[in-house]
Amino acid sequence: MSSHAKQVRHELFEAIDTIASEQDKWIKNPKSDFTRKRHFTFKQVIKCLLGFEAKSLGTELLEAFNFQHHIPTVSALCQARDKISSDAFLALFNQFQPEPKHCNLYHGYRLLAHDGSDLKIPLNSDDETTYINQGEKSCNLIHVNALYDLLNRNFKALSIENKCEYDERKSLIKMAEQLEEPSILIADRGYRSLNVYEHLREAGHYFVIRESDTTARNGFLNSLQLSQDKEFDKVIHFQLSRLRTKEVKVNPNIRLLSSTSKFDKLPPHQKMLYPMSLRVVRIKIGEERYESLVTNLPSNEFSTADLKQLYHLRWGIETAFRELKYTLGMNWFHAKKKELIKQEIIARFIMYNFSMQIAMGVEIKKNSTQYLYQINYTRAFSICREYFKHPKCAVEDLIQNFILPVRPNRADQRKLKVKPFVGFLYRIA
Repeated sequence: MSSHAKQVRHELFEAIDTIASEQDKWIKNPKSDFTRKRHFTFKQVIKCLLGFEAKSLGTELLEAFNFQHHIPTVSALCQARDKISSDAFLALFNQFQPEPKHCNLYHGYRLLAHDGSDLKIPLNSDDETTYINQGEKSCNLIHVNALYDLLNRNFKALSIENKCEYDERKSLIKMAEQLEEPSILIADRGYRSLNVYEHLREAGHYFVIRESDTTARNGFLNSLQLSQDKEFDKVIHFQLSRLRTKEVKVNPNIRLLSSTSKFDKLPPHQKMLYPMSLRVVRIKIGEERYESLVTNLPSNEFSTADLKQLYHLRWGIETAFRELKYTLGMNWFHAKKKELIKQEIIARFIMYNFSMQIAMGVEIKKNSTQYLYQINYTRAFSICREYFKHPKCAVEDLIQNFILPVRPNRADQRKLKVKPFVGFLYRIA
């Protein structure tokens, strides 16, 4: 086994030790919790949750303790994890950010995508912050926001919010402002906002965000009298105002902000004009199908083709969420309490970064075959989780055995279907 997999595992366990050495910060009652000798220590609870899959809690415990004769009860685990705040797992996530074996950049910049996803949790109509009343289809949802490194395939930041209170744009702004180096941030049209554009620019970052197309009747670009039947790449200059004077209303270069429009640089009742410049690129993606992108990337360094490729790469975060939910089991919880569910969500993100960094460091043997090959990441996640539990596992040799051909330019219609919460009785034994 190469030193890379060992190094990644060592970094994770070192991060766990660091968090455990400060356990008083993360437990509810430092004077009494984890003070007496118990089956579960603080560190054991953390390790146990990191190794969880989608099985019943009893089976998870059997595997965590390697099917020994004397293992703790399910009740013991539930009581022990209830003493720990989910902030402990968030601290571990931030502590464990391993550098990739080969850092991939695009024109010298990291490519970071921001997106969010809803997760169904056990039904509780009394929780007004998560309960969505839809009659027979009523449910409780929490929303996970994440910042994802597209080329190095690891999550850099995450936040968990109640569905009735979430704000994806605010999450993107906050995460961008905490970044230490200039990056290119990519997001879908759920993030289109002049307020977002200006915050990202002021934070020193570039961005590529999809806007409503020029043909959209109520879209921002529709009012700018841009082409609706062909591609273009154009820089637009305008001013923002909250005034309602005649001079402002008739000026085509001034965009009016309503009293409810959020733009932090121009508070309500502010009388000044705020200048802005944006590059708008309209690209053709199919027969009579176009997408419009808003960016601040300079046209002399990033062509229209570059922007098309950049937005195409954004799909990597969608794939990452799919792997989190269905390969690493983020859809299957082992608790009803919201705080305990947050523990498991963050634990899945940590295991994703752990597994992906090992898998990305595995060299695929080159053969004279028809296709280029890539790692089967579904198998790699299972192998890396086993390696986390048992270090004697030949992790890299096993990953090399499972590869798939790369088939570029494949397309399939996205099938959206609401997935129900999986009840505790319906788990793999």
